[in-house]
Amino acid sequence: MPFSSGQLPPQGTSRAATDIRQLILRLAGSDLPVMIFGETGTGKELIAKALHENGKWCSGTFVTMPLETRPQGETDLAAIWQEKLHNARGGTLYVDDVAELPMPLQLSLLTHFVDGQEQSFRLITSTRRDMAARVRRGVFREDLLVRINVAAIRIPPLRRRTEDIPLLFEAFAERCVAEGDIAKTLDESAASALLKHSWPGNVRELKNLARTITVLCPHSIISQEDVESALRHSAAPTDIEERGIGASVERQLRRYFAAHSGSLPMPGLYDRIIHEVEKPLITLALEATGGNQIKSAELLGVNRNTLRRKMLDLGLAIETRRGRKS
Repeated sequence: MPFSSGQLPPQGTSRAATDIRQLILRLAGSDLPVMIFGETGTGKELIAKALHENGKWCSGTFVTMPLETRPQGETDLAAIWQEKLHNARGGTLYVDDVAELPMPLQLSLLTHFVDGQEQSFRLITSTRRDMAARVRRGVFREDLLVRINVAAIRIPPLRRRTEDIPLLFEAFAERCVAEGDIAKTLDESAASALLKHSWPGNVRELKNLARTITVLCPHSIISQEDVESALRHSAAPTDIEERGIGASVERQLRRYFAAHSGSLPMPGLYDRIIHEVEKPLITLALEATGGNQIKSAELLGVNRNTLRRKMLDLGLAIETRRGRKS
């Protein structure tokens, strides 16, 4: 059943949410392959379903191929893949976390884009990865990427559309009320606490938090203490691969700026930040390679002489051939 214009994801009144809903309506009626970009928990599958339900392939089946929980055996995965392709005929194939698609299956999917071949399903993919980086690393085919990334929908993380947080919380809380819980409302301090949180788990984390607070809060008014207590006990994602390194760094920098209480940090911030990041990065690379400078340089994407110079500049010990540190 198609979504009405007022029901399309993502929920919210922010410019980002509004733009995405308009983009869904424009793309739904086409056959173009769509790639949805977004961090874990941003609602990529909901948007894929909205594209399917409002499009010309809606009479067919919406078939999901989740690669994050794929089986270990290549034979089993290939069999599941063929089954999914068959079931998606006349409908939509949604490949979740397409960056993890193994090379043999990438070639299989590529065959569906042969010139002159009749399209048998609508293809929608999603990812939380940097796909250009996957191509550079040689783990994803560039010729496939250009065919599946024809139209892109980019979902911003919740921390970049904070104006939607109170509305989303209330919507999730109302669902709990519909299931028999007592209606709860946020006081001003509770709403402020929600806005200050960085939401590494995005909308999914907010949904789980709203359910937890609505069920466990003993009174009808939700306070700042209720929110902070629930956040302390929540199981937000901690995997840097899920959140992305950039998102993690951004959270730390936000805390750094906030600590200055409205004043600006000392000049020269760029060089200080780069210096502070370089040292642990190089140290961890050396630890990961057992101190092998050649492997560390390859891992970091620099030549060995550059690595040695950086190590000297940062005061990191360099092992000599005789095992002494210089």
